[in-house]
Amino acid sequence: MRIETLREFIAVALCQSLTKASRELFVAQSTLSAHMASIEKDLGFSVFDHRPGNAVSLTDAGWDFFQSAQRIVEMYDEAVAQGRRDTKASAPLRIIAGSFGKELMQALDAIQGFETVALEGEFKALFDFSQLAKDDGD
Repeated sequence: MRIETLREFIAVALCQSLTKASRELFVAQSTLSAHMASIEKDLGFSVFDHRPGNAVSLTDAGWDFFQSAQRIVEMYDEAVAQGRRDTKASAPLRIIAGSFGKELMQALDAIQGFETVALEGEFKALFDFSQLAKDDGD
């Protein structure tokens, strides 16, 4: 079962209407209805009692599943957000330095945990890094 299908299920349960949920989700009502039928088939039990006018209410089993689905979606969203924060925190810092490069590299070397990396290959050949390599005590 896809996380988006769980989101759709939660929306239908909160709206208590396939019509309202389909508008809120910008999904065709027939598609949403098919997804809800698929959920019930996958689970092996009914999650909705169907009422006139595409209105629905949760069955007892549907209520239990709804509570679990909300927790699953919340945990998924938290895991994705944490992963994105971790990725941003560990993303490499890339610097193209001009004449102030030597001082900048020295300052970055002084930062605990920051590692400067020697440039290699074709990229190094494209630029004149001779000013960064000189250390004449100035």
